[in-house]
Amino acid sequence: VVFAENKAVIESFKQELITEGATQEEADWIANKMVYLGSPKYDLNLNQTVPDEWIPRIKGKKVVLLCTSLQPFLNDPATEMLNVNTVISEFSKKDDYVVIWREHPLMKATILSMRPMYAEAYARFQRNFIEQDLGIMDRTHDYRIAFSVADVLYTDYSSLVTIWQQTGKEIHIL
Repeated sequence: VVFAENKAVIESFKQELITEGATQEEADWIANKMVYLGSPKYDLNLNQTVPDEWIPRIKGKKVVLLCTSLQPFLNDPATEMLNVNTVISEFSKKDDYVVIWREHPLMKATILSMRPMYAEAYARFQRNFIEQDLGIMDRTHDYRIAFSVADVLYTDYSSLVTIWQQTGKEIHIL
C-alpha cells in the first residue's frame, strides 16, 4: 500500500506509470493499491476558529485574502505598495467583498532594518487601511485562520501559494 496526500497525486502517478511503459490495466492495478489519506499540513487549514470581530464583516461576502511578503517589498517597495493598494482599492469599494490583509510577520521589523526610508510611508499606508475601515488587518498568529474563510488569494509567489493551491480556490499572483 502506498499513501498519497490527494487523488490528484494518485492520478499523476498513474499517468507517469503509463508514460514509462505500463499498460492501462497495470497502472490501474497499482493505483488501486494507493490510499488517499490527505495531508495534515493542508487539512489543518479547515475548520479554524475565526476571531469574533471578523464574523459580522465576512458574513455573506466574498473574502479576498491579500498576503504580502518580504521579498517583493525589499526588491521594489514602491511597486509593492502600489500592488497592495490596487487590490485594496478594487475590492474595498464593493459591498459584497471584504479584504483581509495579512502581512508577513516580520514585515515591520524588516522595513525598519533594511528599508527604513519607507517605514513612515508603510505605517501611514497601513494606518489608512485600518482607520478608513477598508478591510480586516489580520493580526492573528496563524495564517490558517484567514485561509479558512478566504475565497480568493492575492499574493506574490511564496510558500503560501503551495498550501493555498490545495484548496482549489482562486489565486492571483501579484
